[in-house]
Amino acid sequence: MAYLDVSPMISALRESPGDFDLSNGRLRHMPSGHRVVFDPFGGNARIDAFCACATLQISRPQSQELQMAFRRWKQDYWRAVEINREFAGHFRPSFARRICVRLLNYLLDHPHPFAQRPALREAEQSAN
Repeated sequence: MAYLDVSPMISALRESPGDFDLSNGRLRHMPSGHRVVFDPFGGNARIDAFCACATLQISRPQSQELQMAFRRWKQDYWRAVEINREFAGHFRPSFARRICVRLLNYLLDHPHPFAQRPALREAEQSAN
């Protein structure tokens, strides 16, 4: 039986970790859109893709090697990405605050048409 050689993906996990992310709990290679589905019971991994890559199975030894590379990637790279995103989120203004600031800025930029502006009031007083 012919198997899919996933050694390029294993190498890419080590050499270009930023090309991968987790999407719906699955490892995804963003440039190609290929996803890796790991069998929760320790069986073979499989590729989920919209091309012929998904038609071949991955051999058991390479599935295990891919799973080990994924675990290293998740520990060494992805965990730091998650922590940094969470940390940045602590300093992002709340939704309500962002709406209030936008509303205030809008009201300051678009005063009520019947409100007299101080410059107009001063001009009227000096004319009288």
